[in-house]
Amino acid sequence: MSAFIEIARRAKRDHEARLDLAKAHAEHERLLRERAFAKAVAALRATIVPVLHNARAELATDGIPLVIEDNFHTCAHGRAAEVSIRIVGPAIPSRHSGRITPESAPAFFSHDGATLSFAMGRRGAQLADNVRPVLGEPTSVIEHAIAQAAASYFADIEAAARPEPTGA
Repeated sequence: MSAFIEIARRAKRDHEARLDLAKAHAEHERLLRERAFAKAVAALRATIVPVLHNARAELATDGIPLVIEDNFHTCAHGRAAEVSIRIVGPAIPSRHSGRITPESAPAFFSHDGATLSFAMGRRGAQLADNVRPVLGEPTSVIEHAIAQAAASYFADIEAAARPEPTGA
């Protein structure tokens, strides 16, 4: 056998070893992401979700429908575990477009496995740009979020009831 074949075989073995190492590294990174996501979901379920469910029940007694959504079932690459809330009311008459469904700006509570964060979004937004870490008691941040969402919701109702401006 010539030296050429040994050189090629060695290169192939080195190549396969690099591929195996890359696969092992990717698997390790995936496991770390999944563990961090699971830890984040557990933290949100322990600190935020119960308070949100209590808030939803309390608001429902006054006819204010709080919608709670999460991404707890999908560990998307680079995404933190997230819970969002918004107030979405029943359809109401609108002076400009028949009927509308009033909706608040969403509030986002996210966790990356180490830090709880909060942000207010825009209507129809998936992610908020103004994410801030939560310092102190999460209940006060939830109260702030509900106040912001309620203000946004009722502003949406007011906008629907506002008469269209007349042209001069």
